[in-house]
Amino acid sequence: MGPKDKRFIADFAENYFEDFTQQIAQLAGHEIEFDVDWETLLTHADTDKLESYWTRGCFDPILDAFREMSSDESGLDILEAVKCICIRGDYTHSLKAFFDEETLTVDFAFYNETALGDTDGEAYDGRVEMIQECIETNLA
Repeated sequence: MGPKDKRFIADFAENYFEDFTQQIAQLAGHEIEFDVDWETLLTHADTDKLESYWTRGCFDPILDAFREMSSDESGLDILEAVKCICIRGDYTHSLKAFFDEETLTVDFAFYNETALGDTDGEAYDGRVEMIQECIETNLA
């Protein structure tokens, strides 16, 4: 990981990720540990576009899934079991999510607009639903 990559990650952490983690904790009703493999996330696109790919492809869908689930008591009860969120960048062209032993793992890699798909319609909603169903199916 070069200096440009390290600066990008530091900027992303300061300008987006810190707020993201606080919002997740607020929605879940408790602190959640995060394990992000920044190096695998960096391998799939030019840093000029990564922030958009990361937020629209993965981080915002996680946030929206938590928003949806936290809207009622049963969802809050389910979110209580999520203790850690792992984010990886190995699964190319799409997003997959799985839940195991208190850990939600979201693996994604989008390297262009075509792979990302629409971000305010079916493709985005599908990512939100996949994350939400992953958690609910394993904990309901």
